[in-house]
Amino acid sequence: MSLSEKIKNQIKDYINREKVALFMKGTQSNPKCSFSANIVQILNNFITEYLSIDVLENNKIRQGIKIYSNWPTIPQLYIDQKFIGGNDIVSQMYKNGELSKYFDLKINNNLIPKIQISNLAQQALKEASATYDNPKYLRLRINAKFEHSLSFQNKNEEDIIIKSNNINLIIDPISKSRSNGIKIDYKKLKSTEGFKIENPNSPPEIKKINVFELKKKFDNNESIIVFDVRTKEEWDITHLNNTLFFNDYPKNKLKQIDKSHPIAFLCHHGQRSKRIAETFRTKGFTNIFNVIGGISEWSSKINNKIDKY
Repeated sequence: MSLSEKIKNQIKDYINREKVALFMKGTQSNPKCSFSANIVQILNNFITEYLSIDVLENNKIRQGIKIYSNWPTIPQLYIDQKFIGGNDIVSQMYKNGELSKYFDLKINNNLIPKIQISNLAQQALKEASATYDNPKYLRLRINAKFEHSLSFQNKNEEDIIIKSNNINLIIDPISKSRSNGIKIDYKKLKSTEGFKIENPNSPPEIKKINVFELKKKFDNNESIIVFDVRTKEEWDITHLNNTLFFNDYPKNKLKQIDKSHPIAFLCHHGQRSKRIAETFRTKGFTNIFNVIGGISEWSSKINNKIDKY
């Protein structure tokens, strides 16, 4: 089977669009096969947003990517326009730590994190463990968004075991790097109950900023970087003078920005900018803003000469 120029160019566009492109069955939020779900779970440990292409929606892309990559199965992972592999290869690279180098994630193999489990949490965990015929280890997982999960699972080769309050926790190397100082408690309220996890390593939440507050910062000449994350076509239609077009901003200069410096993200209505802001938050930037309503709100409330589209 030959690959048409149209499909080839479409595949190239997907691969070049984002740092990470995953050709899969389903989407990041809704995988449709176990192999795709496995790679999604692996990637979610490293980054919050990436491009997922659902090959079930387009059979020409499904067959075309196999020819393009010279690889017979789905899913297929590309990072920085480079073909990484399928499920088995990606899983192995994750286990041996090789995948981490693509995401500038430094893992301290000598770190033994201190994790505290309260007496109430210990009691609840032992009761939950008793419901299994063969109780497994309790796994603590922390993804790139610093979302925490607890589940009973088998131990993998790369996991380490941490004992706290007579509970054996297993934790993977990436979660381990985000877990030192965690406190696990159990709260019983009138209407609900459940585990409460406090993590001192969680980066500060994204702050909301409205267009009036942003204008005030501009008027006062405050030191704030404002990235416009819209497409080049949207930027050419209209943009604010005090903003920077994100897609053209040099990557080496991004790395030089002080992580405590105020940075705001702007898009059309505020949704895309929130997603990009989240990626900066998880990279350790501590003073991140999302412009509520985006440039559309600026046009309505601040300057009606700004073109609407």
